[in-house]
Amino acid sequence: MNRESLSYTFTDISKISDKRIKGQFFLWGALLLVIAFFIGSVGLTQKIIVTESDDMSFYSDNIKKEIPKALNFGLNESNGTSTLVDFSRFLDSVLAERMIKYSSIWLVSEKNDTGVDITVGNFLDKNITITLNISTTSKNLFVKDNSTNKTTFTSVNPSFTLKIEYDGTTKTLNWNRDKVNLYVRYNLTRGKKRIIEEITG
Repeated sequence: MNRESLSYTFTDISKISDKRIKGQFFLWGALLLVIAFFIGSVGLTQKIIVTESDDMSFYSDNIKKEIPKALNFGLNESNGTSTLVDFSRFLDSVLAERMIKYSSIWLVSEKNDTGVDITVGNFLDKNITITLNISTTSKNLFVKDNSTNKTTFTSVNPSFTLKIEYDGTTKTLNWNRDKVNLYVRYNLTRGKKRIIEEITG
């Protein structure tokens, strides 16, 4: 996916924002609207009863829709991955109130003048060292919990394969150098029930 082709409705938020709002006030106002949507897009005249046995699937479906929108909005507002960071922290907080443990890791690649920048977001509740491999180049990137870190690969082919390894988990991704690429792996846990999902784009 690229900055031009991302067509998520998240960008519509900017259309309803007061044009007088500037800088961070605009960004946070838009983010709050996404939060309101995530918590439950249910009209006042309609009630949806979600039982504890199926609410994890309900939240997981919303997460899969909203994470790409958060990235798209940050890119459109020239804030890079900062909105995705804020949204990741929001998910952890709001789901904890519902006795659901949320953890995630995500990677975003963006083209630069010589290759690609790859940003890793770590929300796994522990520090990690992730190995990133493109072609013959391999890098070990240390990422603190609840934060991000970035590295640059030069001389990257238009279509490239990124191999990642962290904490016993491995993944191979086929990405396009000239587009913004996203990979997310997240976990929802409550008691013995657990949902593990991936988002790619």
